[in-house]
Amino acid sequence: MTNVADQQLERIIEEVLARRRLGSVQVVITGEDESTLPETLAALEALHTAGYELRLTLSYSASAIRPNLLRWRDNFLPNLVIERRFPAPQEEYSELFLPALSGNSLAKIALCLRDNVASAWAFHALRHRKKIVATLNGEFARTDFPPAVRQRQQNYIETLQEYGVIVPGSAKGKSLLSLADIRAHPEGASLRIDRNMLITPAARDEIARRRIRLSKKD
Repeated sequence: MTNVADQQLERIIEEVLARRRLGSVQVVITGEDESTLPETLAALEALHTAGYELRLTLSYSASAIRPNLLRWRDNFLPNLVIERRFPAPQEEYSELFLPALSGNSLAKIALCLRDNVASAWAFHALRHRKKIVATLNGEFARTDFPPAVRQRQQNYIETLQEYGVIVPGSAKGKSLLSLADIRAHPEGASLRIDRNMLITPAARDEIARRRIRLSKKD
């Protein structure tokens, strides 16, 4: 992975996933969006390098990206088991990570529907007071949806945050400005951010490319 990806995900680990005592991270991958797969794989590499034990489960919707995941696994972490299963009642793990969460799984978690792999793991983690971190799928950067659809998506994100799920880069309580956030912003426009907000290296590159002007809130 590139240095940019390494730097970006080191920051995510520091801000979101780091703990004084490292443990196992249950990862559930959803959706078929290959555009966010490099960031997901960089996150997994960074977590492994930081000392976390990884456990990887795929949703049924992620079947299309399974071949690429297997190639990555064989090259980087050959002993990693990639499964497709629901959680057992007494699963042992420290945290749940939902990278590039699909819109379908986001909606199911927000609506308390536990009928797919991701939502089942999410509610297992909530029930057992596990820390949950979710990043957003590339579809949330799209601007061609009607405003009402985008608002409903934002409502679902805020519902997850009310549950206690950490969503880096989301509009409410945002502490990290990501590449997806910048891609959703008009080219050449200005963007006001909080003074303590972190900006990923990939987002900084996109800010320069799209000539977006940043200003910090008082």
